[in-house]
Amino acid sequence: MHHDFYWHILLGGGMAAFIIVVWVMMSWKVSVVKPDERTQRIWGKYGRTSIAKKLIRKTLWIGETAEQLRDSFDAPVGITRNPFHSSKSEVWEYTGKEADLPDFHITLKDGLVIGWVKIYSKKGKRSKLLKK
Repeated sequence: MHHDFYWHILLGGGMAAFIIVVWVMMSWKVSVVKPDERTQRIWGKYGRTSIAKKLIRKTLWIGETAEQLRDSFDAPVGITRNPFHSSKSEVWEYTGKEADLPDFHITLKDGLVIGWVKIYSKKGKRSKLLKK
């Protein structure tokens, strides 16, 4: 009877040790994988929100602010301002090297994204204006 009692303690202790080892290994793995500097900067500014997730993934959307666009894609290679509009209208130019994407022209009106154009498709043809 005493032997059965010791087996239960031994098995229970072994299971607890196994669980602790697995927990430590999982905790270690999570702590080793650190987000890059850009991701940390975006999380610091926006928190871990859906907006931050879009910015980290470099997702464009209608209504995105100029500040969010800079946080997502960094500075454009060029900005063209249209002085003939009563509202502030700009086209921000990104090349694939800077934005990690194909070449794009992004149109902003009063500081908000209203559309964008992918300059060249794989076949070299101009693509349509993309919207939401």
